[in-house]
Amino acid sequence: MLTSYCCFLRFTRILLEEYGSHLARLATAIFGAMAENLHLDPELSKTYISESTGFVRVYRYPQCSMENEAWGINVHTDSSVLSVLNQDQVAGLQVLKDDNWLQVKPIPDTLIFNLGDMMQAISDDKYKSVKHRVKLNKEKDRFSICYFVFPAEGSVIHSSKYRPFTYSDFQAQVQQDVKTLGFKVGLERFRAAERELDFNGDGACTNGVGDHELIYSLFRLFLPSEMANGGGVIFHEPWQSYHAVL
Repeated sequence: MLTSYCCFLRFTRILLEEYGSHLARLATAIFGAMAENLHLDPELSKTYISESTGFVRVYRYPQCSMENEAWGINVHTDSSVLSVLNQDQVAGLQVLKDDNWLQVKPIPDTLIFNLGDMMQAISDDKYKSVKHRVKLNKEKDRFSICYFVFPAEGSVIHSSKYRPFTYSDFQAQVQQDVKTLGFKVGLERFRAAERELDFNGDGACTNGVGDHELIYSLFRLFLPSEMANGGGVIFHEPWQSYHAVL
């Protein structure tokens, strides 16, 4: 029994590593096109995304009879440069656009490219990090697998909108805010203009900064059907997600 389980774990690791390597190439290609569109310095932009930082996270959202009251993941933005999501056919993902929550309808054999906080800073706010959340389904479990990729370790992000910072600086600030405030403040901590931020209990900024318009940038890429299901992967609850560092 133990031998079979160990073999399964080895197989799962190989599967996730191969899957992640494919997504890493896709993410690098998409970012390259965006960097060219933004007229970023080619040498500098190479440090803004690094396959060595990428990891795969697998989620299972259990069904819940209290569909209108339960959330698999609450409202948040990704801290990554890009997040590449492969979801099953159970709806639940919602994104915020123009103060309205929009359902992201699952499409078979399709990937969703989501822009994160690092991409917003790199692009001088031309591309926006999207607020999103996941709603539980009352009849079915929902499964998804996501690849996240970040800037290279030590890479300094230069932007006219934000003071220079590394992803490690950003991550440390987020952890500190979560510890002291109970929520993520994010990029507002790194705005170039000096100003004092004041937050109320629900995480809203009360000094007039407010939420920026969040545009959901969506790229749909069709996959071979055998890659679309993410079969053979270990699934855990969202709060116990499986990490495969590539």
